[in-house]
Amino acid sequence: MNDSLREILVTDVPPAFVTRLLSAAEWVYKEAHDTIKNNTMLGEAERAYLEPHYRRALFERKMLEVALDSGLKAVSEQVASGAAKYNLVRVGRLLLTCSKTSGRYVVPRACSFRGQYSDINEHIDQGQLFPVQSAPQEASLYCIVTHGPSTKNPGTLGYCCFGFPAMDMEKWAQQPIDLADIRDYQQQRYQKADDDRAQIQQVEPKLKPQFEADGDAEEKA
Repeated sequence: MNDSLREILVTDVPPAFVTRLLSAAEWVYKEAHDTIKNNTMLGEAERAYLEPHYRRALFERKMLEVALDSGLKAVSEQVASGAAKYNLVRVGRLLLTCSKTSGRYVVPRACSFRGQYSDINEHIDQGQLFPVQSAPQEASLYCIVTHGPSTKNPGTLGYCCFGFPAMDMEKWAQQPIDLADIRDYQQQRYQKADDDRAQIQQVEPKLKPQFEADGDAEEKA
């Protein structure tokens, strides 16, 4: 694990967001599975097709809601073609989007907006995390919240990680880090009530504007 990237996640991402998102991810997998399974209008083939799409839509929406409830900036952005939207969270030095992957260490497939954001990660391996010249904004890193089902029980969450893609979107710049690991590190560090940083664990929920939860045409479930 890259200690610098882990430290950025621990210090920049509010513990409230990490804990809530992990709980939301577990709920999403169960909700999607139970809802599709109990739909008597669908056959086995239709259920197998629909569940991943429904699960993806729920996860996108939940990440946006959890971010706003945790006091973060979160918006729905439109892809360049204008055909669909994806959700983007800004927290500290990080830009976050999310994606389901086919395995814990599998990189999401490339698409236009991921390719744009991943360009800012070109200096990770060089130890220069925040170059002066960087896009889409200075002092930022692009991170994808990846998730996937359990191999033993596809109706439950198998993993949920923070991953930093290389700028070519063909590999990870560093191995993905489980949200549960970041949660545990934060609990150890901010367990003292007089720690200034611990105050973000009691962040007050903010009123949320209405965002569309349209699926991204460039993203397969």
